[in-house]
Amino acid sequence: MQRLKAFTLVLGLGAGVATLPAWASDYPTRPVRLIVTFPPGGGADILARMVSKQLSERWSQTVLVDNRGGADGALGAALAARSQPDGHTLLMAISTHTVLPSIKKSLGYDLMRDFTPILRMADAPNVVVVNQASTVKSVQDLIALARANPGKLNYPGSGYGGPAHLAGVLFDQLAGTKLQFIPYTGAGPSLVALIGGQVDVMFPAITGALPHVRSGKLRALAITSEKRSPQFPDLPTVSEALPAYVFVGWYGLVARTGTSRAIIDRVYTDTAAILRTTQMGTFLEQQGLTLAVLNPAQFGEYLASELKTSARLAASAGLEKN
Repeated sequence: MQRLKAFTLVLGLGAGVATLPAWASDYPTRPVRLIVTFPPGGGADILARMVSKQLSERWSQTVLVDNRGGADGALGAALAARSQPDGHTLLMAISTHTVLPSIKKSLGYDLMRDFTPILRMADAPNVVVVNQASTVKSVQDLIALARANPGKLNYPGSGYGGPAHLAGVLFDQLAGTKLQFIPYTGAGPSLVALIGGQVDVMFPAITGALPHVRSGKLRALAITSEKRSPQFPDLPTVSEALPAYVFVGWYGLVARTGTSRAIIDRVYTDTAAILRTTQMGTFLEQQGLTLAVLNPAQFGEYLASELKTSARLAASAGLEKN
């Protein structure tokens, strides 16, 4: 899922252009299902709904987001792996999907065997957030409190091996703390738990957390990117208090293996064009996301590399297959 170097996880960017065969213009011939492997409210869901809306308008066919949470993201992926290879079922692939093979004994699918990469869309830093009522005002406060109370502070996330979990694992490794992870079914329910005071801190993708920070329900302590975000210049990076800490996730699209190259190219070309519009650029900026388009070939190479990196990360974090 992440590229690990000196306990730093950073994702690269890329771009590509595909040529669209004329007969692929017949696709889609019926509504398209876009499976998101976590409940509504998380970063993947928010981006998927915006992209699906734009694709629906472009294709004159409904692109329906189908939230299938469970098994840390594996349940929905397994469902997509059993779909017909005709492009009418797509899967929102996220960072978690390159970690799951290293922490799950049986997934019911193989990411590289059962899916064909379409494109990587955007990357997203995480943020460190606490309840607005918390006495923790900074990353330094969090480190001090966690060190004074080993194993007593807890944080939620969308299952073991998810971005919010691994962001906390990396934090513990570098800060010398021992936070207690509590798995939830998705980012949305995790954020609800933090707002309700059931958990102490969270490391969610910035997309899902922003509305709650803006509404005053949550307090953002820091962003996990290497540099401060131009959108949030007053929000410090975690690395300003914890050197070498960088953690950034990604979102992409894949289809069932066997889907024709013409359809793959059609989805890539249209989605990439949408992502590069001014409207989507504004949306991405508002959500704290960065455009990070990779074409099918580039995305395939990236996924293969991330699977290897994730295996090393899981081993270094002591995560065992369950």
